[in-house]
Amino acid sequence: MSQAYEYVTIEVTKKKPKKIHWLWRIPAMIYMPLVALFLILTGLIMSLTIIGFFFALPLFTIAIPIAVYPFAPGKFKTYKVTCPNCEKKTIVYQDREDYKCPRCRIPVAIKWQNYK
Repeated sequence: MSQAYEYVTIEVTKKKPKKIHWLWRIPAMIYMPLVALFLILTGLIMSLTIIGFFFALPLFTIAIPIAVYPFAPGKFKTYKVTCPNCEKKTIVYQDREDYKCPRCRIPVAIKWQNYK
């Protein structure tokens, strides 16, 4: 037997992006993928030996987030929202459509407003 929930809607205003954010992003789009490529190539060379393979695994796992992070700037912004039912504060990522409150298990829809 499934329960039917009514969505409660809250409005959250997006944060205004900082100008310094764009200043570091342009060089990061160039240098961070180069660092990731260096780590991957170093990991490939190290993985040719059995002992080096164990040291190469962390290089591979670190290289992927380093290469992806500059190209996804808004995906890692977090917002602290309050459940309108039980007043529990929860952290959600930007542009998420809804979340389920961890305390009262009520689904809460989020309506995003652009900054003014």
